[in-house]
Amino acid sequence: MKTRIFTLLMALLCLPMVGWGQSPTYGGGSGTEADPYQISTTEQLKALAEAVNDGESYDNVYFKLTSSLTIDDETWTPIGSDEDTPFSGTFNGENNTLTLSESLFDYVTNGRIENLTVSITATNTDINGIVASYVNNSVIENVTSEGSLSSERASNQAGGIAYMIKNGSQILNCTNNATLSGYNVAGGIAWCMDSREGETTTTLIDGCINNGNITTSNSWNGWAGGIVGSMYGGTVSNCTNNGSISSVVQAAGGIVGCAFDYNFTESSSEPPAQDMLFINNTNTGEVDCVQAAGGIIGLADSNWNDIYVINCLNTGAISGGALISGIAGIAQTVRGGDSTNPANEDNEDSIIIQNCGNTGEITITGGEGAPGASISVMDGAGKEQASDNVYIEQEGLPGILSGEPNEVDEVNEPTKATDQADLLDKLNEGAKEYNETHPEIPAKGWSTSGSGEIVSTLLPPTIMGTTPFEGSTTVTITAEEGATIYYTTDETEPTTSSTQYTEAFEITETTTVKAIAVLDNETSAAATMQFVLQESEEPDTPVIPDYPDYYNIMVEECEGATVETSTNVVREGTSMTFTIEVAEGYTAENMVVKYKRSMFGYWETATLDEDGTYRIQNIYTDIYIMVEGVAEENPTGIESIEGAKVYTKDGSIYVYTPTEEEVTIISMSGAVLKNEQQVGLKQYTGLQRGVYIICIGEQRFKVRN
Repeated sequence: MKTRIFTLLMALLCLPMVGWGQSPTYGGGSGTEADPYQISTTEQLKALAEAVNDGESYDNVYFKLTSSLTIDDETWTPIGSDEDTPFSGTFNGENNTLTLSESLFDYVTNGRIENLTVSITATNTDINGIVASYVNNSVIENVTSEGSLSSERASNQAGGIAYMIKNGSQILNCTNNATLSGYNVAGGIAWCMDSREGETTTTLIDGCINNGNITTSNSWNGWAGGIVGSMYGGTVSNCTNNGSISSVVQAAGGIVGCAFDYNFTESSSEPPAQDMLFINNTNTGEVDCVQAAGGIIGLADSNWNDIYVINCLNTGAISGGALISGIAGIAQTVRGGDSTNPANEDNEDSIIIQNCGNTGEITITGGEGAPGASISVMDGAGKEQASDNVYIEQEGLPGILSGEPNEVDEVNEPTKATDQADLLDKLNEGAKEYNETHPEIPAKGWSTSGSGEIVSTLLPPTIMGTTPFEGSTTVTITAEEGATIYYTTDETEPTTSSTQYTEAFEITETTTVKAIAVLDNETSAAATMQFVLQESEEPDTPVIPDYPDYYNIMVEECEGATVETSTNVVREGTSMTFTIEVAEGYTAENMVVKYKRSMFGYWETATLDEDGTYRIQNIYTDIYIMVEGVAEENPTGIESIEGAKVYTKDGSIYVYTPTEEEVTIISMSGAVLKNEQQVGLKQYTGLQRGVYIICIGEQRFKVRN
């Protein structure tokens, strides 16, 4: 008996040990963040899929892939194959590669996927996303997709990383290298992106790159985007498309094919889309579509929300039949109820394109009159805004092509750059101004890499000080919050080995200061400023500048009065004159004319000269002129006071005085036209039609001839 018990005990001791809480289907670990379940074989990966598909969500459970695996046959079923059985854990690929026959995940809710490469090659397929299909309130980070997806099936919409991302999901620092061909919609990172009002977190794609060629084949409706095919709210930031983007018809964009919110109506079960923000994005790839092709967005249609396109750059060639532009092929707004969307009748939707640049060639194949622009075609009943945009001019192509403007539009003509370097400098200055009022999601800077490519990076530092200067000047350097600044004063290019800036410093001779900013392994382009020492002249020697300064004359608008200046620009130390013409139907009885020297000067009353002009002398600043007190009047054609009488007929003015009096006729601009002694009735001819002041001694009359 003792022998049998001993033998059984030894047999039990020889069995493999399984730790407390450890699943025997995986290669080790306990599922915690510090000790994740390990997957090293295809059987273990299939076991994970089977467990999730049977209802085990693995909420807050951690998995780690310890080796690259291949399952390229029909034995693979995606993890979380149904909306009711999603994966909710964390899957860390440990930079390994999975080669599969279908998506790695179907439904992911409250989960995380990271540090992984997934490769699929499939034709005539219903696979919609290489890494995942439906991503809900989840994060995918540092993941790469490889291979190709193509299908002519109407059900196929291709996404390089994911099919649909929504409800605050984030795709961060991911790359698509796969070639994608969808039927209706295809996007290098996601087929569709959805972010609705009321959600606590905005759906986000940030820091992603597409290198794959993207096409759609539907001959009547298709959207293709380097990052997202179609978008209903959310933010796309710091992304780059290098692939070729093509859609047979409808819309193609280097970053997003179509951004809009047509799904929301008065009877919608879902709330309207959140505002959309596109910031710091770059397109270098070719984009082509029969209509609506843009370097950043093919079709931007603001129906209920606002769309912001900020600090984006296109260098790729854009082509197509019509609505072909460097930034947005067509940017349009809808305001006011209609049969398709009665819920937006009080909405003032906006599209804002600000501080964007285009160097890419635009080719319009739709024939004469087909619309296109270097920046965007803009139209609609809502509010279109464009400012601080920059482009390199292309013959025959406008900077912005606008439809018929309305009272709320604020579309400014973009600035022409002389070359690429000038364009980047202007964008960097615009980005600094934007960041002063929008620090929450700052615009980044632009620079040229060693290979000549334009890259998005930190904004160059700002170098401040007085130049030219006498004796000495203090130099201050600022950069983005948290950045470290390095600078040189010997005209060499600064590096991280140069002097680190910690406080303002003084220079006493002509010096060129160069500086860079470094933050989170990013290095800005160098900023450069030369400070010139101005040698002092002998005390009694007057200083005569080689190049005199010139100053602007600016007139504030006044209803009923027109200011005519002798010049719009005046040389320093000289003078200028101006006259005032009061329009017919207005009175200058209470008119006051003022001027000030510089924007921050004090207003002074201008004095009327004997010749009817106003004169400002010794000008050394910009001059501002303002007219006040001009009001509408109802002058009569005949006046009579104490025996004197004034009336008009056939353009002449008749004056009757019973005794000898001095008669003066003055125009509403203050000019003296007649001045003489008279008695009895006299006709004054040769006067232009208008309102005049007639002075008879101390009496005043006002008539219109």
